[in-house]
Amino acid sequence: MLLKRLSEHVQLYEDADFAGMTEEAKDLVVRMAKFAFFAYGWMMIIHVGRTTSGHSKDSRHYPGDALDFHWEKDGKVVPLEAQRAVADLFDWTGKGEYPEWNSPGLHRDRRSLGELGQGTSWRLKGGEYLVWGRDPIEKMLELED
Repeated sequence: MLLKRLSEHVQLYEDADFAGMTEEAKDLVVRMAKFAFFAYGWMMIIHVGRTTSGHSKDSRHYPGDALDFHWEKDGKVVPLEAQRAVADLFDWTGKGEYPEWNSPGLHRDRRSLGELGQGTSWRLKGGEYLVWGRDPIEKMLELED
């Protein structure tokens, strides 16, 4: 897929809709992309922003509150653990990981908080979604399986 440049620190896959995202989500994306670019020299590559199909029925992509992306530096994909560490500095409530993509990357969204005030985290592994809350011990145990 062809990429188009949004700015000096963000590129979009040809069909990625950044303009259709909510203002709150766009603000988070811009702040996160600028931080990664100026702190580490990373370029954000957005795969999907707002979309109208191809995701679960309650996907936050439909109202424009989600994005799937990865970061690169000097044309190479930044390790997933480093991507996660930077993205976790920002106030996303839904957090996902795609370790098996050709260019391993992340999902971030602005979903409603659960009854305990927690968001949801998940990882796509072997075609299955592993879901956990924000408990880091629970997360480590899930990833070891």
